[in-house]
Amino acid sequence: MSRHLYVLSNLLIVLQVLLLLFCFLDVSVLPHFVLFAGRFHPVVLHLPITLIILLVPFSIYLQRRTDTDDLSGIFDLMLHYIALISTLTAFAGFLLAADGGYDQESLLFHKWLGIAVAFSTHALVYIKKAFTNKTIVWNTAMYTTLMVMLAGSHFGGNLTHGEGFFAFNKEIKPTITFADFTEKNNGLPGRCSTRFGSEMHDLPQR
Repeated sequence: MSRHLYVLSNLLIVLQVLLLLFCFLDVSVLPHFVLFAGRFHPVVLHLPITLIILLVPFSIYLQRRTDTDDLSGIFDLMLHYIALISTLTAFAGFLLAADGGYDQESLLFHKWLGIAVAFSTHALVYIKKAFTNKTIVWNTAMYTTLMVMLAGSHFGGNLTHGEGFFAFNKEIKPTITFADFTEKNNGLPGRCSTRFGSEMHDLPQR
């Protein structure tokens, strides 16, 4: 193992022990400047999501190659950084949640699924080493991590954009309606009060 990966591996162990402690501590008592770091959670979370998704085609490509020596080092480095970024994203999520104002049910699911993603991405590092020639074990672990990440993203979307944001059968309502630009004028419903509305009202009717 290179020195770079050795440092990353040990750093991950320390960070994930701290992450486990965060699960049982009251984070809201931390100084404000520390809690402010949680505001970056909605920004940085897209990076681990993207990397986990890219992990799938990269892994499939390596499995189909006969000579992977030139890419195995890059793949191992990618696994370590996915685990590191996922862990840091989970930390930022803890800090952001301390501000309050979120639906507690969705927050609970999002919190534990995010923690599961952080630990499962770290576990992928060791699974890759222990089951190098057993693709079934590796694929099961990789796709499980992907599914957990997608589930966590679903509840995260609910927290940010509202319940059912990712629902396919959701009736999408426009945020701005024609009624927002009109008002009742002289007792005539639909009479437009804006210049644009007045011009539309004056158009000849067919």
